[in-house]
Amino acid sequence: MSPAAVRQRKLAYFAWIAVCLIWGTTYLGIRVSLETMPPALMGGIRWTLAGALLAGWVLIRGEKLPPVSSWGSISLLGFLMLVLGNGGVVFAEQWVPSGLTAVLVATSPFWMAGVEAAMGDGERLRPTVIGGLVIGFSGLCSNTKRDPPRRSARPHRAIIALLWSGDM
Repeated sequence: MSPAAVRQRKLAYFAWIAVCLIWGTTYLGIRVSLETMPPALMGGIRWTLAGALLAGWVLIRGEKLPPVSSWGSISLLGFLMLVLGNGGVVFAEQWVPSGLTAVLVATSPFWMAGVEAAMGDGERLRPTVIGGLVIGFSGLCSNTKRDPPRRSARPHRAIIALLWSGDM
């Protein structure tokens, strides 16, 4: 194997490990944070810090930030993804265990693939796609701790918010 191929393989493994650690601990991190601060404050701090770090990285690399003329559409996308999408997850995690949260949010690829297949010009569900979805979801479910549910006056609202936000 060439040195370039070895380097690419190492980078691929590093990226995979980073995804596992970062995304694999997201819901636990949200759950722990919610024990000490309100959901909106936690989400706001988290995403402001992430945005500042990414903007800094872009500038350090010598790239330019998006022009002011595109900030309106960027803000709309940010609102939809962060406030409605992730905000629903953070809201729901006040009552829904983090393991169940991860499992429910992990259903979104099934919805995306199903909607895509239902569209007239969409990609059909091939056995390899279905197999990949099932294997990935099964792996997540097998690694999810079964937390006892939290007492809530509105568990149905929390689960609905979670399912809705996972598909944003």
